[in-house]
Amino acid sequence: MLELLNILFIAKLPVKDIEEQLQKYDIIMTKEIESEVQNMCNLSDGIEERGIMKGLQQGMAQGKIDSTLLHVKNLMLAAGVNAEKAMDMLGVEADIRPVILDALKCS
Repeated sequence: MLELLNILFIAKLPVKDIEEQLQKYDIIMTKEIESEVQNMCNLSDGIEERGIMKGLQQGMAQGKIDSTLLHVKNLMLAAGVNAEKAMDMLGVEADIRPVILDALKCS
């Protein structure tokens, strides 16, 4: 059963190859089943694409935080100011300030 689900949802096989694999399970590919298989393939592609986009967004957000944290630390050392003043000088957005402050406490 897991192999069948892999064939339908995970493996990036053309419909013709899926049809051959389904025959191993005595499933005859009718036009209706072919249409459903195509829909399932499109659905899995959409889910994968959303996952990729979510991962990219999370990575970009983390990169922004990491970069800002580095700049805040450098400015604190170079200018001898506290974290709040450094963030003011850098124009750090209010929504990431708590994250930066927490990271500074941990470092």
